[in-house]
Amino acid sequence: MLQGLAANVAVSLENAWAMRELEHAVTNQHRFTQRLQLLHEIDKAILTARKPSEIANNALRHIIRLVPCKRMSVVMVVDKAANQGQVLAVEGERYANLAPGNRVQLAENFIEKLETPGQKTFIDLHEQTGETHFPASEAKIQQLGIRYVYHAPLIAHGKALGVLNLGFKEYQEFTNEHLEIISEVADSLATAIHHAQLDEEVQHYTQELESRVAERTAELEYINKEMESFSYSVSHDLRAPLRAITGFALALKEDVKNISPLANEYTGRIIRAAKKMDQIIFDLLDLSKVNLIQLDCQPIDLAEIAQTVINELRELDPERNVTFVLPDKILVYADQGLMKIALQNLLSNAWKYTRNTTSPCIEFNEATDKKHIEHNKKRDQRVFYVKDNGIGFDAQYSDKLFSAFNRLHPETEFEGTGVGLTTVQRIILRHKGHIWAQSRPGHGATFYFTLPE
Repeated sequence: MLQGLAANVAVSLENAWAMRELEHAVTNQHRFTQRLQLLHEIDKAILTARKPSEIANNALRHIIRLVPCKRMSVVMVVDKAANQGQVLAVEGERYANLAPGNRVQLAENFIEKLETPGQKTFIDLHEQTGETHFPASEAKIQQLGIRYVYHAPLIAHGKALGVLNLGFKEYQEFTNEHLEIISEVADSLATAIHHAQLDEEVQHYTQELESRVAERTAELEYINKEMESFSYSVSHDLRAPLRAITGFALALKEDVKNISPLANEYTGRIIRAAKKMDQIIFDLLDLSKVNLIQLDCQPIDLAEIAQTVINELRELDPERNVTFVLPDKILVYADQGLMKIALQNLLSNAWKYTRNTTSPCIEFNEATDKKHIEHNKKRDQRVFYVKDNGIGFDAQYSDKLFSAFNRLHPETEFEGTGVGLTTVQRIILRHKGHIWAQSRPGHGATFYFTLPE
């Protein structure tokens, strides 16, 4: 009977122990579930915030529900060399000198300690002074009833961004579970703050760039207005005296009787020089307009524009017999007015430099040879060319072709101002293309240019 009673007591004790273990396990499971839920809420609160201060405040409001302490704060490093930080957020007991936004003097080598693994981060203010991030305020912190301070470094990419501080009244209040929670939250907090700081830097640089662009735009608008004013002045104030010079020189030739051959030659030179100067001014005005005109890109037919230019050339010199080769259509997306100026210059040059050629031929088309296509396809560019069988030029001087007033042939042989190809280059560059030439003396010349597809 006694043995049976002892057995029943043993079974009851075992059941009671098993029940306590079960209750303990259920309690732990409940605490763990709560912890996971709160950690999830912390992560969610951190991710929904945009500014570093918002991220820190959201985190502290949730952390204090998991870790019972009298005060929490986040202090960011603002000047590592001077050991200075700035309070980003505070939760719990407040102290004016450690309010959000205030700068604080950190302890010597405090930042280096944060970045060094294994450093002691739990401090007893009664025994260790001057080791916290706020040595000048330790006395006041103790008056708030805080004796123990825990520093959780906020590290991103091996660099200390700041520190998460927790103040406790009793040592027993801080458990290993709390340590795990704080370490986990500190990692998430550091990552989120680091990303927010990067976003702020990007926004700052973006605003600075936009400001600079606005300034440059205003400067360009001012320069364009000055150029317009200058062009107007050149067009009216400079060309008017030239017209007067030409008019009076012609009057001398026509009205003065018995003018000497020498005087007649001089007046002829005056007239030719004035006309040349007028043409140079006209070409320079065209060149300046290329930079001022706002591009009006639309689908256009380059072959149709080229045919119009050819018709104009034939009207100016109907006695010449020049063969032109061009396709029925070349559709591109470009500014019609500027492309007509470009083709006028290129085709007029070909017309001019085939003057002394037997059976002159001028060709305009899109390049189909593999060499040019493959090279420019990579840059989404189509290649076009104007080719003639005229006098040509020495290719070693081709770099001078597109500089204003540079000529490769004497003016006594071929008229011109040396501005036309410079204008063409500006037009092609404005369309995001480029232009170059190939030639040999006596074997004609080919001018290639590209336009975006």
